[in-house]
Amino acid sequence: MKNKNIILISSEKWGNIYISKHNYAIALAKRGNNVFFLDPIDTSLRRGEIRVKESGIHPSLKIISYRPFFPMLLKFHARPLFDRLIGFTIKKMIKRLNIRPDIVWDFNCAYLYNDLSVFSAPVKIFFPVDSLAVEARDKKTDMLISISDLILDQYNRKEVPRLRLNHGLSEPFVRGMNDPSNENNPGRLQAGYVGNLAMDSLDRAVLIRIIEENPDVTFHIIGPVSGKDNSLGTRGDDAHILSFARKLEAYGNVVLHGARSQQEIPALLQSFDILLLCYRRTATFQCDNSHKMMEYLSSGKVVVSTYLSAYEGSDLVQMSDKDHNDELPSLFKAVAGNIRVHNSEPVQRKRREFALENTYENHIVRIESFISQINET
Repeated sequence: MKNKNIILISSEKWGNIYISKHNYAIALAKRGNNVFFLDPIDTSLRRGEIRVKESGIHPSLKIISYRPFFPMLLKFHARPLFDRLIGFTIKKMIKRLNIRPDIVWDFNCAYLYNDLSVFSAPVKIFFPVDSLAVEARDKKTDMLISISDLILDQYNRKEVPRLRLNHGLSEPFVRGMNDPSNENNPGRLQAGYVGNLAMDSLDRAVLIRIIEENPDVTFHIIGPVSGKDNSLGTRGDDAHILSFARKLEAYGNVVLHGARSQQEIPALLQSFDILLLCYRRTATFQCDNSHKMMEYLSSGKVVVSTYLSAYEGSDLVQMSDKDHNDELPSLFKAVAGNIRVHNSEPVQRKRREFALENTYENHIVRIESFISQINET
């Protein structure tokens, strides 16, 4: 996976927050590939408009946005016609880019592109990291990669080769591991939560309980609190989310930091004693894995989390039982009361070593090997 033209399809636009698809795009560009990050359809553009802009991150990483010339209602009311027209649009886009794609890499778990062959790339990768839309479970691809068995099992084409990888760790967090902090903070314990407060899978009720039941702990909340400057979207009523943010802000032991860059977060994680992950099951999130977990583990600090199937039975995480989020407040209090054991140097080192095994570069090497195995069969 070097010196290739790669079209990477995203369900979230390029913006100020990086998750799996953004980090893979950066890692692939740094390997010497020409990467074209394809944003979701942008209805603010003129019909038929295609835009290409610099990412500002790497000269080999470009951001592509477009709007089809036909109405999107066809997607739901005339699907065969929609598929033909979207194929025509993609061919026009590739001609505009003046490239011959080598790889198309689709992170979109919806059903915008049902057949990846429309991109005319010899290698077609489908890499969903969220639950699959029912219509996307037969998407035509050469291979399937995902971060959980639950998602892999949702895909219907059993003959398609499949690979499970964990979430990845990006370079800023790898660099942050060069100066780890093994010391506990003197005085008040400092707990950190990093994430999108606007996401519907956040268990707000349990988070509030933990804050209220631990007035002697300072909680640092890092991440966007509304749709403003939030490239990942809200998936909910913005007024309701803003009300939740104001409620958090009213607690004397809560500090709202707002969105921070990926470069800033590693040092912040090092400054906390406990890292908190607090999710609930929804239609799109089945409590299987979380992108932020790998970043948390890279700090070495103890993680208190609701259930994630990817870490079941693991001693890397202090985790409540499946479908028992109500256990999390007592688990948090128990960890806080024994923080020196949970953040001892040997266990911190074990967490960091696990995270280091899962860098995006290491995952790309594993994907290269997977493609080679498929080509040999």
